[in-house]
Amino acid sequence: MCLLTEQGDALLADFGIARALAGSATETGLTATGLAIGTPQYMSPEQASGERTLDARSDVYSLGALLYEMLAGEPPFTGPTAQAVIAKMLSSAPPSVRGVRPAVPASVDAAIQRALAPVPADRWPSAGEFANALETAERTAAGAGFRAEAGPADTGGGDGAGARISHWYRSAVRMALACGQWGGAF
Repeated sequence: MCLLTEQGDALLADFGIARALAGSATETGLTATGLAIGTPQYMSPEQASGERTLDARSDVYSLGALLYEMLAGEPPFTGPTAQAVIAKMLSSAPPSVRGVRPAVPASVDAAIQRALAPVPADRWPSAGEFANALETAERTAAGAGFRAEAGPADTGGGDGAGARISHWYRSAVRMALACGQWGGAF
């Protein structure tokens, strides 16, 4: 997971790994012999299936999952156990963030969908390219009426959802740009 400090520096963290290292694998229930250590909701399908050769596209998947959660309020795949999450990830297409948050611009959804592609070759080749796509998506969305500064137009109901999505979106783009400075893996 990529986190930002108040100064805008990116930090890497995976709290699932931290919990696994704090106790034995059997105590935490997070890993077992032959399984990768990590948080299943953010692991790429190839990482979750135990492949040993991973590249920047695996990191792009993880960043896409995190951005999806920032915008939708939940990870793209959920389940009662790590195995259930991984099974959904391996057998289902990633859901559209617009299915949960219709105010998210289609161009942003498309960039996230590509990041979450189940096949690595279909993803952005690097976090930097994903970040550039998000910047382009923001410009496209701004031209269509989505304003990252003030949020999308109120869709009725006046619940402030537009302002929340705008805040999450700005945070997501900022995080992707910071992580993308490494030009690939983060």
